[in-house]
Amino acid sequence: MSVANFSDYGGGGGGGGNYNQGGGGGYTPSPPHSGGYSSAGDGGRVRAYPSYSVATENVIFSLKLMLPQYRVVNNVVSLNPPQRGRVLLEWIPRDAMGKLIRDKEAAARFALSAEEVGLLLDQIPNNTVEFFRKPRVQGIEYNNVVDDDVSENTTPEKALRVIPGDAGLVTFKCDFELNGIGGQKSMSGETHGPMEATVQLGEFIVMREIMRSAIPLLVGWETMTKIAMDRTLENAIHQGNTGNSGYGGGGGDY
Repeated sequence: MSVANFSDYGGGGGGGGNYNQGGGGGYTPSPPHSGGYSSAGDGGRVRAYPSYSVATENVIFSLKLMLPQYRVVNNVVSLNPPQRGRVLLEWIPRDAMGKLIRDKEAAARFALSAEEVGLLLDQIPNNTVEFFRKPRVQGIEYNNVVDDDVSENTTPEKALRVIPGDAGLVTFKCDFELNGIGGQKSMSGETHGPMEATVQLGEFIVMREIMRSAIPLLVGWETMTKIAMDRTLENAIHQGNTGNSGYGGGGGDY
């Protein structure tokens, strides 16, 4: 068994508790190779939310992409470390009648960093992989106990287990555990563990390839490379138009 124990990264878009990527004055460039898609309705850009979903008996299980945020200082674009990209796993439960529970607080979510995605892809289908998120908040109430310094002894931690099975089946299980005992309530008190989804071989292959191709996006590699390539091309065009054939590539001594 391969076990990876990571605390909640905290901050905007951190690896578990706070899964939103907004705020911080960050900069999200257009997707690489995009033509600047426009929307005639509101004059803005068309939005897209990449996701892949699998319907199971008890939940809708989704894989979503959370793009990283960037910052610009002196016309240089760089990755904003607290808001790195994530792959978000989401479990939306069904009620006793099989209908989806649309309440956002009833769903379970677990966000994986690029490194965690790499570990998962390396270990599955040979080994079970585990990830943990320890809550880091203050002044909250859980089970009628107010704790200004939340610890493992009073609040549940979020656990993700990815478990390979026979015939290529893979189970994604999210639980809330207190002192090693699962089936607890989440911090909000609205979500109960465990939630799990077992995907078929073909479905997992699709998910695997999505996650594999997402890694360069999560760390900003594809976007930053596109910006650097555009700049290099602009320099080459400028040098050609001015008659300067000097070669400025290669980054100098390295």
